[in-house]
Amino acid sequence: ATVTTVVGLTEVKVEYSRPKVKGRKIFGTGADFVTPYGSVWRTGANAGTIVSFADDVKFAGTDVPNGKYLLLTIPGATEWTVILYKDVAMGGNVSGYDQKNDAARAVVKPETISPKVEALTIEIADLSADSKSATLQLMWDNTSVKVPFTVDFDKKVMASIESNTRVNPNNLYAAASYYLENGKDLKLALEWITTAASARPDAYWVMHTKAKIQQALGLFDAREAILE
Repeated sequence: ATVTTVVGLTEVKVEYSRPKVKGRKIFGTGADFVTPYGSVWRTGANAGTIVSFADDVKFAGTDVPNGKYLLLTIPGATEWTVILYKDVAMGGNVSGYDQKNDAARAVVKPETISPKVEALTIEIADLSADSKSATLQLMWDNTSVKVPFTVDFDKKVMASIESNTRVNPNNLYAAASYYLENGKDLKLALEWITTAASARPDAYWVMHTKAKIQQALGLFDAREAILE
């Protein structure tokens, strides 16, 4: 299976094989279980599970450079260790695991879910309203595990604004709006929105944003200007 989601402006991709329960005991203590507690698991079937980040992220608070990683886990009754592993060439053969190749480790608490999930499912969940965070969620049998990660949305937007406002002045409105919403340089935002408004004097939404920027700068009461 492959799941791809854009978090903020960062593409996150997971490629994995999906084993099924098939009446077996999945997580627990002892050799009777498919994935025994305390053992490194390739978190899938056959080849290793690969997680890709198009940009740098913070995985459970740890800085992780953009690139591809194996997703490894160590299941437990009360906590799981979730690992991003740098040596992708190891694949699903976890006998070659060496902790020195860990890019990030997160210890999280598993949750019991119902109904049970027959085939292993990995997804990007819990996307935040500000597009800056999400969770990597694993679900199999009656167990769910989530690891939070964050992206640097602002850094990429600022770089886009810097390049695109030079190429196309029509982007000035979007740039000014972003500066207003995120508390950046409002004087520069006012310059941009003034230029945008002069090019589109009939665009009420541009004038509305200009008034809000002027109000934020303390130049006048934007509510009065809008009514006028």
